[in-house]
Order: sequence, then C-alpha cells, then structure tokens
Amino acid sequence: DDAAQCPDNQYANVSTEIFNNGSTIPLNKNFTIDGYGFILEDIPDPSYTLHIQFGELIDDTIKGDGCKGNSFKFPLNDGAVYYLPLKCPLTKNEDLDVKLVAEVADKAPHGKVIATLKYF
Repeated sequence: DDAAQCPDNQYANVSTEIFNNGSTIPLNKNFTIDGYGFILEDIPDPSYTLHIQFGELIDDTIKGDGCKGNSFKFPLNDGAVYYLPLKCPLTKNEDLDVKLVAEVADKAPHGKVIATLKYF
C-alpha cells in the first residue's frame, strides 16, 4: 500500500508532540494532542495513516484524506481519537501543525496508548 512505500520523514515529519497543552490528561473529557514538524516536500493532496495500539485491545490503522476530519472510537466506548483536517495543500519548507483531540473513559483499562501518524 502507499503508506508502506513511504519512508518516515521523507515528505513531512512531526518532531514535537504536546499533550493537553502540558497539563494532566483528564478522564471522561476531551484533550488535545498537538504535533509540530516541518514539510519536506510539496504534498498537494496528503493522505495519512494513524496506527493506534493499546495493549492487546487495540491494534488498528486508520487511513484518510489529510484535508478532511476523521475519528476512531475505542472498543466498548472506552474513548476516541479525532483527527482534525490540515490546511491543504502542504507546501515544502513550511511548518506542519497537526491537531488531534482524544478522550479516554475512566472505565478504560490503564496502560500506554501508542499512536503513529504518517503522511504520504
């Protein structure tokens, strides 16, 4: 698939992530995940994959149009991740500002969620 053929950091990268503006991540409320990086090549119509892993419960990849919003709901209503659209097209040598909103229910199992976002 296209994403597998696109090496990391070839077209754009995210080098800094800030969760909930540096504050404690709340339960049962939305919080932000802001990613900051740089656009290395013109990407007129970006697509993305967002791979989400959470222990044995979640191992899913969401694919979408980088210019349109999308969402992923965790099983058993344990939370969600919302992808907010980019300002398109992406232009070489400009900053990349990626916005996600997430929510985790207090009933969700505790553990580390890993999310890997890749543009192509």
